[in-house]
Amino acid sequence: MKTLPLLVGLALVGIAAAPASATRLDDPVDIEIPGVGITLHEQPGDPKRVTAFDTDKPYLRDKGADTFTAKKGFFELIPAPKGGRSAGLPNTYSGNRDSVIVIGPAERQSVRIKTVKEPLVTGGPFWTRDGRKIVVTIQRKSGKKWLSQGFVTVDVAAKKASPVMVPGADKDAYFQWSPDGRGLVSSYKDGVRFYRPNGQVERTFKGIGWLASGEDAFSPSGKQLVTYCPARYDEDLCVWDASSGKLRKRIDVKVSQAWGWWDDSHLLAVVKESGAYQVVALDLQGQVTQVLADITAASWKKRHPYLVYTPN
Repeated sequence: MKTLPLLVGLALVGIAAAPASATRLDDPVDIEIPGVGITLHEQPGDPKRVTAFDTDKPYLRDKGADTFTAKKGFFELIPAPKGGRSAGLPNTYSGNRDSVIVIGPAERQSVRIKTVKEPLVTGGPFWTRDGRKIVVTIQRKSGKKWLSQGFVTVDVAAKKASPVMVPGADKDAYFQWSPDGRGLVSSYKDGVRFYRPNGQVERTFKGIGWLASGEDAFSPSGKQLVTYCPARYDEDLCVWDASSGKLRKRIDVKVSQAWGWWDDSHLLAVVKESGAYQVVALDLQGQVTQVLADITAASWKKRHPYLVYTPN
């Protein structure tokens, strides 16, 4: 058994999601997920939908259904943007090697791709937008903390993993892909750093704050980047030009977490509402334009849920 970082499994448990409102395909549907204190609100034409979620274990949405199933043996599970496959991080080493397990596209189909040797582990899987590659962050335990050491890029078709140690990487950062899938990006000190696949630094945007959480800090067009604003600003969220690092917008809204982008003009965020929590689409003026999910206060505080939104 490998020691796991604290990230966002497990008898195979099916959770039936109960439609609580209209059931016609062209009508909005409320999907209550029993036992976890989460209700999804889905509408026709939504650019994204929940394909997985994580509470104390990862759950994957069943194909063509509004039910979710806990996946045995994983501590993280992230579906690909193009659908059909998921990247899973297992609870145990294979021999003395950590792995990424790619599940799908066929039911019960999986491929194990070994990554790093014990005592290193990997965490935080991110897909390229075309669903062809994965990156995971290499971590080493120091005392009670997990420190980032570099990254592993995984070519799914070739079943090949390429570990890259990155001297000087921010010890708390996770690596994700740039919008074109040709480079890597991570938070770095009080800003954001861009890397080539060999770990060489390309450029750094200093003083722009920490990358927002979620599956992609870049807008769908790739032209904007969202961060938690640096300390010199009172606002919670900042939007920057992804090419120049110049500030585009400070968004005066209080959020519990930011989960990336809903579309090019709206962000995904968790906000506190009437003692509970909501996942919402926020416009760049900080106004809620759509409530995407309700999360009970008990669930948010005890289960720390994370919902994976991927493009439809």
